[in-house]
Amino acid sequence: MTPLLTRIDQELSVCTDPLREAELLAERACYLARIGDFAEATSIVASLRRVYGDGRNARIAVWLMLAEGIILFFQSLDVRSRDRILRAYAICAVLPIVDLKLLTASWLAHLEFNRMDFRAMKNMIQICLTDGLQEASAWRVRIRIILADALMYARREVDARFWYEKARQDAIALGDDATLGALIYNRAALALGNLKIDSIESEIDPERARLLAKEVASASAYWKGAGQRALGQLLMWCEARILLVERRFSDAVLILKYLVKNDAPKTLQTGSQLLQIEYALALYECRMIQDAESVFSLIDVGSYSEMNIDDQIVFVSTYINVGECLGCHEIVKPFVPLVEPLRKSYTQMLRDLQLMLDELDLMKPSPDHQLS
Repeated sequence: MTPLLTRIDQELSVCTDPLREAELLAERACYLARIGDFAEATSIVASLRRVYGDGRNARIAVWLMLAEGIILFFQSLDVRSRDRILRAYAICAVLPIVDLKLLTASWLAHLEFNRMDFRAMKNMIQICLTDGLQEASAWRVRIRIILADALMYARREVDARFWYEKARQDAIALGDDATLGALIYNRAALALGNLKIDSIESEIDPERARLLAKEVASASAYWKGAGQRALGQLLMWCEARILLVERRFSDAVLILKYLVKNDAPKTLQTGSQLLQIEYALALYECRMIQDAESVFSLIDVGSYSEMNIDDQIVFVSTYINVGECLGCHEIVKPFVPLVEPLRKSYTQMLRDLQLMLDELDLMKPSPDHQLS
């Protein structure tokens, strides 16, 4: 059992206040969802809803919506997660309930980053920055991770690593092993995303790929050692993607085949086309031509634009490459003119993100800053 769960369970064992007990149980459900124990998390929420579902207590209503949103997100990246947490935040902002307002705002910042709505992400971060809390807290560690993730995505790796370390310190202080796992995974996954973009136009430095492979392996080892199950398919996909960069195609095929055959495309939602084209690429490179042709022919290219812009670049470029290798020149021809505009959009998006991060004045944190 993790230190955070132990703390919750110890307080539950001596708790005599029904309302405080309900909050602790909801907090427990949130944590269980983050490590992939969806059955127990859902059971806790259902039990609490039977008693408090009428909204008689605003704090518990907020906790329930937050827990439901977190379950939806970690179980399947469900877009409805944002709506649940946004509703929770709205209640906190009106009443107000300051501690839960900050917690829900930090989770909204997390979801807005995943949606690539950086303006909305920045707004939620700024709401949290108005609080002068000097101690580790659930909302502060999440904001620190979002700052680190955004900086990594914006290719400001030195600044990102500063905030990852700050988040790591908070997570250790809180006994939050789930956040430690997320931190290790996010850092590796975002660096890998940057690497995939770079690999399209130029050869990758083998040392850069080797170091990143070690980070992915470290994330996988932590995830497995901690018994976490949430979004495990994403981590497996990272393992396969670094193998593709290293041109270890036969190893990558095994992982990609497992993901595709086990309905990972449904779980990964808009990332499914990218997973499938990378599977087709690995099959082709392993000279499994008929299998590659079969996978390639089944890819739904009509919805590729729903992916994030960086994933669109990788998808379109890989789709063109695989299609031409398979002799499907006419099929991929309409995609060729899309590459350059996507590149320009991606470059502009990074500029916009960097400007927003500069506006937060967090590039060089001062010793007395509330998040430093």
